[in-house]
Amino acid sequence: MVFALIVGTQRGNVGQAEASMAGSYRLSENSPLISSDEMALIKRLPGEVPKNALMVGNPWNGSSLAYAFADRKLVQLHILSAVPQGAAPLLNGPTPAKGDPAVCPTVERLKIEYILDFGHREVHGRDSGYKGLDALIGAGLATLEDSQGEAKLYKLDLCPAV
Repeated sequence: MVFALIVGTQRGNVGQAEASMAGSYRLSENSPLISSDEMALIKRLPGEVPKNALMVGNPWNGSSLAYAFADRKLVQLHILSAVPQGAAPLLNGPTPAKGDPAVCPTVERLKIEYILDFGHREVHGRDSGYKGLDALIGAGLATLEDSQGEAKLYKLDLCPAV
């Protein structure tokens, strides 16, 4: 009886939650998690990013899905993963100088070579920051390698060859 009561009363709630979230995860031109342009760029990553290279991106905007769909890793593989020690300036600033001895040992140790830039549209409608990526690009410390719509792949030119 208790089981029937639980199933009977919760079934509608689960269905409503599922319907509410479906739009956030559906692949389309303007999907909050990952757009069709971003997915097209991700699918090209195996031909552009070496398997042992690491990318930086914003896990809230779908860039971390590159690991699932293209087997290419990012500094943060999901929203709850820790940022490796020394990598925070790349994500949050301040913008390091070219060859910065405070950042380059981390970049070289982790083999961070690319920025996967999907902008600031995030699945939950907020902006979690990651302004350091914008600053690196704006400071000329990254070179555009590929793009699809607003989705961009940059080669990081911050440190000597990794």
